[in-house]
Amino acid sequence: MSNLFKSKILLGVFAIALMFAVAGSAMAADGAVTKTLRQGMRDTQVKYLQQMLNENGYTVGAAGKAGSAGMETTYFGPATKAAVVAFQKAMTTSIRKLFQAKTIPEFVEVANRFERISQIEKSEWLPLYYASYSYIMISFQETDPAKKDEMLDQAQKFLDQAMAIAPNESELYMLQGFLYPSRINIDPMARGMKYIGEMNKALDKALELNPDNPRVYYLRATMTLHTPEAYGGGAAKALPLYRAADEKFRIFKPESDISPNWGREICETEL
Repeated sequence: MSNLFKSKILLGVFAIALMFAVAGSAMAADGAVTKTLRQGMRDTQVKYLQQMLNENGYTVGAAGKAGSAGMETTYFGPATKAAVVAFQKAMTTSIRKLFQAKTIPEFVEVANRFERISQIEKSEWLPLYYASYSYIMISFQETDPAKKDEMLDQAQKFLDQAMAIAPNESELYMLQGFLYPSRINIDPMARGMKYIGEMNKALDKALELNPDNPRVYYLRATMTLHTPEAYGGGAAKALPLYRAADEKFRIFKPESDISPNWGREICETEL
Protein backbone atom coordinates (compact mmCIF):
# COMPACT_ATOMS: atom_id res chain seq x y z
CA MET A 1 0.00 0.00 0.00
CA SER A 2 6.65 2.69 0.92
CA ASN A 3 8.79 4.68 3.13
CA LEU A 4 6.02 7.16 3.75
CA PHE A 5 3.97 4.60 5.63
CA LYS A 6 6.86 3.48 7.79
CA SER A 7 6.75 6.89 9.47
CA LYS A 8 4.03 8.05 11.81
CA ILE A 9 0.77 8.62 9.99
CA LEU A 10 0.00 11.72 11.95
CA LEU A 11 2.59 13.86 10.21
CA GLY A 12 2.81 11.87 6.99
CA VAL A 13 1.68 13.63 3.86
CA PHE A 14 -0.60 10.78 2.85
CA ALA A 15 -2.48 10.96 6.12
CA ILE A 16 -2.90 14.67 5.63
CA ALA A 17 -4.12 14.24 2.07
CA LEU A 18 -6.56 11.56 3.17
CA MET A 19 -8.09 13.85 5.72
CA PHE A 20 -8.43 16.64 3.19
CA ALA A 21 -10.27 14.32 0.84
CA VAL A 22 -12.76 13.58 3.60
CA ALA A 23 -13.47 17.29 3.81
CA GLY A 24 -13.77 17.51 0.04
CA SER A 25 -10.63 19.39 -1.03
CA ALA A 26 -7.16 17.91 -1.34
CA MET A 27 -5.43 20.70 -3.23
CA ALA A 28 -3.34 23.41 -1.68
CA ALA A 29 -3.95 26.98 -2.76
CA ASP A 30 -0.46 27.44 -4.24
CA GLY A 31 0.94 23.93 -4.50
CA ALA A 32 0.92 20.37 -3.19
CA VAL A 33 2.60 18.68 -0.26
CA THR A 34 4.96 16.01 -1.57
CA LYS A 35 7.11 15.20 1.45
CA THR A 36 6.76 14.18 5.08
CA LEU A 37 6.59 17.28 7.27
CA ARG A 38 7.37 17.38 10.98
CA GLN A 39 7.15 19.86 13.78
CA GLY A 40 10.11 22.24 13.89
CA MET A 41 10.68 22.21 10.14
CA ARG A 42 10.85 25.26 7.93
CA ASP A 43 9.83 24.49 4.37
CA THR A 44 7.79 26.07 1.59
CA GLN A 45 5.52 23.05 1.68
CA VAL A 46 4.59 23.81 5.28
CA LYS A 47 2.83 26.85 3.87
CA TYR A 48 0.92 24.62 1.46
CA LEU A 49 0.00 22.36 4.36
CA GLN A 50 -1.29 25.29 6.39
CA GLN A 51 -3.31 26.49 3.41
CA MET A 52 -4.93 23.07 3.05
CA LEU A 53 -5.72 22.95 6.75
CA ASN A 54 -7.24 26.41 6.74
CA GLU A 55 -9.26 25.73 3.59
CA ASN A 56 -10.83 22.69 5.23
CA GLY A 57 -11.83 24.34 8.48
CA TYR A 58 -8.91 23.31 10.68
CA THR A 59 -7.42 26.74 11.27
CA VAL A 60 -3.75 26.97 12.13
CA GLY A 61 -4.01 30.36 13.82
CA ALA A 62 -6.59 32.88 14.92
CA ALA A 63 -7.74 35.34 12.29
CA GLY A 64 -5.04 37.88 11.60
CA LYS A 65 -2.35 35.78 13.27
CA ALA A 66 0.54 33.87 11.73
CA GLY A 67 -0.65 30.65 10.12
CA SER A 68 -4.23 31.79 9.64
CA ALA A 69 -5.91 32.04 6.25
CA GLY A 70 -3.95 34.44 4.08
CA MET A 71 -1.10 34.57 6.58
CA GLU A 72 0.34 31.07 6.22
CA THR A 73 4.03 30.62 7.02
CA THR A 74 6.80 28.16 6.22
CA TYR A 75 7.23 27.14 9.89
CA PHE A 76 5.73 23.91 11.28
CA GLY A 77 5.03 24.90 14.85
CA PRO A 78 2.69 23.73 17.63
CA ALA A 79 -0.35 25.37 16.04
CA THR A 80 0.21 23.50 12.78
CA LYS A 81 0.64 20.24 14.63
CA ALA A 82 -2.56 20.84 16.60
CA ALA A 83 -4.48 21.37 13.37
CA VAL A 84 -3.05 18.15 11.93
CA VAL A 85 -3.99 16.25 15.08
CA ALA A 86 -7.56 17.50 14.77
CA PHE A 87 -7.62 16.39 11.15
CA GLN A 88 -6.41 12.91 12.12
CA LYS A 89 -9.77 12.21 13.71
CA ALA A 90 -11.43 12.76 10.34
CA MET A 91 -8.93 10.39 8.72
CA THR A 92 -9.61 7.65 11.25
CA THR A 93 -13.34 8.00 10.68
CA SER A 94 -12.88 7.72 6.92
CA ILE A 95 -10.84 4.53 7.17
CA ARG A 96 -13.42 3.05 9.50
CA LYS A 97 -16.22 3.93 7.09
CA LEU A 98 -14.49 2.07 4.30
CA PHE A 99 -14.63 -1.19 6.19
CA GLN A 100 -18.09 -0.55 7.59
CA ALA A 101 -19.60 0.27 4.20
CA LYS A 102 -22.37 -2.13 3.21
CA THR A 103 -24.24 -0.51 0.32
CA ILE A 104 -23.16 0.45 -3.16
CA PRO A 105 -23.59 4.21 -2.53
CA GLU A 106 -21.44 3.95 0.59
CA PHE A 107 -18.65 2.19 -1.29
CA VAL A 108 -18.90 4.67 -4.18
CA GLU A 109 -18.50 7.55 -1.74
CA VAL A 110 -15.39 5.99 -0.22
CA ALA A 111 -13.94 5.10 -3.62
CA ASN A 112 -14.35 8.70 -4.75
CA ARG A 113 -12.47 9.93 -1.69
CA PHE A 114 -9.53 7.66 -2.39
CA GLU A 115 -9.54 8.56 -6.06
CA ARG A 116 -9.16 12.22 -5.11
CA ILE A 117 -6.28 11.33 -2.83
CA SER A 118 -4.56 9.35 -5.59
CA GLN A 119 -4.65 12.38 -7.85
CA ILE A 120 -2.57 14.24 -5.28
CA GLU A 121 -0.42 11.43 -3.89
CA LYS A 122 0.84 10.23 -7.25
CA SER A 123 3.74 8.27 -5.79
CA GLU A 124 1.71 6.24 -3.27
CA TRP A 125 -0.07 2.98 -3.95
CA LEU A 126 -2.37 2.80 -0.92
CA PRO A 127 -5.08 5.23 -2.07
CA LEU A 128 -5.28 3.35 -5.38
CA TYR A 129 -5.44 0.05 -3.50
CA TYR A 130 -8.40 1.21 -1.44
CA ALA A 131 -10.17 2.70 -4.44
CA SER A 132 -9.79 -0.62 -6.24
CA TYR A 133 -10.93 -2.55 -3.17
CA SER A 134 -14.05 -0.39 -2.97
CA TYR A 135 -15.02 -1.11 -6.56
CA ILE A 136 -14.46 -4.83 -6.10
CA MET A 137 -16.85 -4.75 -3.16
CA ILE A 138 -19.38 -2.89 -5.30
CA SER A 139 -19.10 -5.59 -7.95
CA PHE A 140 -20.07 -8.27 -5.45
CA GLN A 141 -23.35 -6.45 -4.82
CA GLU A 142 -24.14 -5.34 -8.36
CA THR A 143 -26.61 -7.70 -10.05
CA ASP A 144 -26.42 -6.35 -13.60
CA PRO A 145 -23.58 -8.21 -15.40
CA ALA A 146 -22.68 -5.25 -17.59
CA LYS A 147 -22.52 -2.88 -14.62
CA LYS A 148 -20.58 -5.46 -12.65
CA ASP A 149 -17.96 -5.56 -15.39
CA GLU A 150 -17.85 -1.76 -15.42
CA MET A 151 -17.13 -1.71 -11.69
CA LEU A 152 -14.41 -4.30 -12.12
CA ASP A 153 -12.92 -2.29 -14.97
CA GLN A 154 -12.70 0.63 -12.57
CA ALA A 155 -11.12 -1.58 -9.92
CA GLN A 156 -8.60 -2.89 -12.45
CA LYS A 157 -7.72 0.63 -13.57
CA PHE A 158 -6.79 1.69 -10.06
CA LEU A 159 -5.00 -1.59 -9.41
CA ASP A 160 -2.90 -1.24 -12.56
CA GLN A 161 -1.91 2.26 -11.48
CA ALA A 162 -0.97 0.99 -8.03
CA MET A 163 1.15 -1.81 -9.50
CA ALA A 164 3.00 0.70 -11.65
CA ILE A 165 4.00 2.46 -8.43
CA ALA A 166 4.73 -0.63 -6.32
CA PRO A 167 5.35 -3.61 -8.64
CA ASN A 168 6.70 -5.76 -5.78
CA GLU A 169 3.89 -5.24 -3.28
CA SER A 170 2.29 -8.50 -2.16
CA GLU A 171 -1.00 -6.87 -1.20
CA LEU A 172 -1.57 -5.65 -4.74
CA TYR A 173 -1.22 -9.13 -6.23
CA MET A 174 -3.49 -10.45 -3.51
CA LEU A 175 -6.08 -7.81 -4.46
CA GLN A 176 -5.71 -8.83 -8.10
CA GLY A 177 -6.55 -12.37 -7.09
CA PHE A 178 -9.49 -11.04 -5.09
CA LEU A 179 -10.84 -9.28 -8.19
CA TYR A 180 -10.98 -12.32 -10.47
CA PRO A 181 -13.75 -14.30 -8.67
CA SER A 182 -16.17 -11.47 -9.38
CA ARG A 183 -15.23 -11.64 -13.07
CA ILE A 184 -15.89 -15.37 -12.98
CA ASN A 185 -19.31 -14.96 -11.35
CA ILE A 186 -20.57 -12.97 -14.34
CA ASP A 187 -20.29 -16.04 -16.60
CA PRO A 188 -18.69 -19.05 -14.85
CA MET A 189 -18.79 -21.35 -17.87
CA ALA A 190 -17.17 -18.87 -20.23
CA ARG A 191 -14.77 -17.23 -17.82
CA GLY A 192 -13.93 -19.87 -15.25
CA MET A 193 -10.90 -21.50 -16.82
CA LYS A 194 -9.30 -18.21 -17.85
CA TYR A 195 -9.68 -16.31 -14.61
CA ILE A 196 -9.01 -19.18 -12.22
CA GLY A 197 -5.62 -19.51 -13.86
CA GLU A 198 -5.03 -15.76 -13.64
CA MET A 199 -6.15 -15.74 -10.02
CA ASN A 200 -3.74 -18.50 -9.03
CA LYS A 201 -0.92 -16.76 -10.87
CA ALA A 202 -1.60 -13.54 -8.95
CA LEU A 203 -1.82 -15.33 -5.60
CA ASP A 204 1.39 -17.25 -6.28
CA LYS A 205 3.13 -13.94 -6.88
CA ALA A 206 1.63 -12.47 -3.70
CA LEU A 207 3.03 -15.38 -1.68
CA GLU A 208 6.39 -15.14 -3.39
CA LEU A 209 6.61 -11.51 -2.30
CA ASN A 210 5.28 -12.17 1.20
CA PRO A 211 4.85 -15.81 2.32
CA ASP A 212 3.07 -14.60 5.47
CA ASN A 213 0.31 -12.61 3.77
CA PRO A 214 -2.78 -14.07 5.49
CA ARG A 215 -5.26 -12.78 2.91
CA VAL A 216 -3.74 -15.04 0.25
CA TYR A 217 -4.41 -18.14 2.36
CA TYR A 218 -7.91 -16.90 3.16
CA LEU A 219 -8.82 -16.33 -0.49
CA ARG A 220 -7.46 -19.70 -1.55
CA ALA A 221 -9.43 -21.37 1.23
CA THR A 222 -12.63 -19.64 0.13
CA MET A 223 -12.17 -20.56 -3.51
CA THR A 224 -11.43 -24.16 -2.53
CA LEU A 225 -14.56 -24.28 -0.37
CA HIS A 226 -16.73 -23.26 -3.31
CA THR A 227 -15.04 -25.55 -5.81
CA PRO A 228 -16.82 -28.90 -6.41
CA GLU A 229 -15.17 -31.90 -4.76
CA ALA A 230 -14.80 -33.51 -8.17
CA TYR A 231 -12.42 -30.70 -9.08
CA GLY A 232 -10.38 -30.83 -5.90
CA GLY A 233 -12.49 -28.55 -3.74
CA GLY A 234 -14.94 -28.86 -0.89
CA ALA A 235 -15.01 -28.20 2.83
CA ALA A 236 -12.51 -30.91 3.76
CA LYS A 237 -9.89 -29.47 1.40
CA ALA A 238 -10.64 -25.90 2.43
CA LEU A 239 -10.35 -26.43 6.19
CA PRO A 240 -6.52 -26.77 6.32
CA LEU A 241 -6.25 -23.60 4.25
CA TYR A 242 -8.56 -21.71 6.60
CA ARG A 243 -6.49 -22.93 9.53
CA ALA A 244 -3.30 -21.77 7.84
CA ALA A 245 -4.92 -18.41 7.15
CA ASP A 246 -6.00 -18.15 10.78
CA GLU A 247 -2.45 -18.79 11.97
CA LYS A 248 -1.10 -16.15 9.60
CA PHE A 249 -3.71 -13.62 10.71
CA ARG A 250 -2.76 -14.16 14.36
CA ILE A 251 0.86 -13.19 13.77
CA PHE A 252 0.29 -10.60 11.06
CA LYS A 253 1.31 -7.01 11.84
CA PRO A 254 0.41 -4.32 9.30
CA GLU A 255 3.09 -1.79 8.45
CA SER A 256 0.88 1.09 9.58
CA ASP A 257 -2.59 1.90 10.83
CA ILE A 258 -3.83 2.25 7.25
CA SER A 259 -2.06 -0.70 5.65
CA PRO A 260 -4.27 -3.61 4.51
CA ASN A 261 -5.47 -5.49 7.57
CA TRP A 262 -8.79 -7.02 6.60
CA GLY A 263 -10.06 -10.60 6.43
CA ARG A 264 -9.40 -12.05 9.88
CA GLU A 265 -12.96 -11.80 11.20
CA ILE A 266 -14.39 -13.31 8.02
CA CYS A 267 -11.87 -16.13 8.17
CA GLU A 268 -12.76 -16.91 11.78
CA THR A 269 -16.43 -17.40 10.83
CA GLU A 270 -15.42 -20.24 8.53
CA LEU A 271 -13.61 -22.23 11.23
